[in-house]
Amino acid sequence: MRGSARARYTSAMWSAVAAAAAAALCVSSPPPPPPPSYLEWREVGVDEAGALSDLLRDDYIGSADGTLHTLYSRRLLRWLLGSPSRNPSLSVALACAKRPHGWSKDPTRVRGCAEAGAHMSHSSESQEDRPYGALVGYVCALPLALALHGVVRHDAVEVTLLSVRKGWRGQGVARRLLAELRRRGREAGVGLAVYTSAQRRGEPVLSVRCHHRPLRIRPLVRRGFCELPHGMVDEDAEAALPPLDRAPTQLRLRRLRRSDADGCRLLMCRRAKESELGVAPTLEQFCHKFVGAPTVCSLVLPGELPSEPARAFVSFLLQAVRTACGRPIVQAVLLGLALAPGESVYWVLAEALWVARRRGAHVFNALPLGDVTATVLARLGFGEGDGDVHVYLEDSRDAVPIEVLDPSKVDWIPLP
Repeated sequence: MRGSARARYTSAMWSAVAAAAAAALCVSSPPPPPPPSYLEWREVGVDEAGALSDLLRDDYIGSADGTLHTLYSRRLLRWLLGSPSRNPSLSVALACAKRPHGWSKDPTRVRGCAEAGAHMSHSSESQEDRPYGALVGYVCALPLALALHGVVRHDAVEVTLLSVRKGWRGQGVARRLLAELRRRGREAGVGLAVYTSAQRRGEPVLSVRCHHRPLRIRPLVRRGFCELPHGMVDEDAEAALPPLDRAPTQLRLRRLRRSDADGCRLLMCRRAKESELGVAPTLEQFCHKFVGAPTVCSLVLPGELPSEPARAFVSFLLQAVRTACGRPIVQAVLLGLALAPGESVYWVLAEALWVARRRGAHVFNALPLGDVTATVLARLGFGEGDGDVHVYLEDSRDAVPIEVLDPSKVDWIPLP
């Protein structure tokens, strides 16, 4: 879209792992050093979603200037941490340990813990800022049935939610977290790991540009999510966007029901086996992710007759973003899509945009993967974001690096 609004941080949307410390779980490496005495390992479960939400609120995905932050509600985190077949040992945090005997607010007067005193002299956080049990950093690996070149791997995980508090960065916390997660992954039998980064380090198997489609221009500009070209006003930007047309009546989607789940899952599995990288979920995994999940909207194009299988499926997540002005915006993030042969991806996505706006979304974010090509996105009014998402894969079964993948043959969509 010529002269369109440009999003300021969409490249960070799928940056689940910091590139400087990114490492897959299945790569052989020396065991991680034990954490310092003032930190301890913690396995984070569903009951600690509140503490994790507090950590991610200020210290996870955001714009470079810190004015925008993706918000993860407790409900959303309970859903993520409650994934079927999740291994609790792969949800790991470093937390503040009990204060040692002789601890003092003045690091020069710490008795019996020179290591902790040395840390305090270099950290911007005071003793009172770090109560016992407070999370300092976190990362997890969630199970998924990943299909690589048509072979479904049930020993695969997606690494996500790596976050370290600002006052603790530059002290090796992320490196320790990933090293510990890698060690636990080997013990748990993880064979294939996938993760993403906004910064290119090493050789990714895939790099794609983020795309966004403004649904409500005025609040996006006024709340600082995107910027207009010099001299352009809100009305001009709105006029430059193609209208949000609904699909013809015979192609209109309806809300996904549990009875539709198996048919839509089979669509995904069929596409996964034909693609270079895809997802072939079990029925339990599909229902957990797409049916009744909080803030997830899933739509289906049913067969022409009740007895016929589903023809298309699309799903997106509604997620709040905190802005500098204090008023959040709501983004819709593409979460899943599968089409039967001959079905139109244009009209399926057009329906998703229309529904997302009715559900209160201000912007729709997507990656050009699989049938969702950059050409299709441009026809729908999407513009390019501010950077690329780099995808990394590590396979313990193959010593040869995985070759670069064709984006048009990738049907896997990373978690936001």
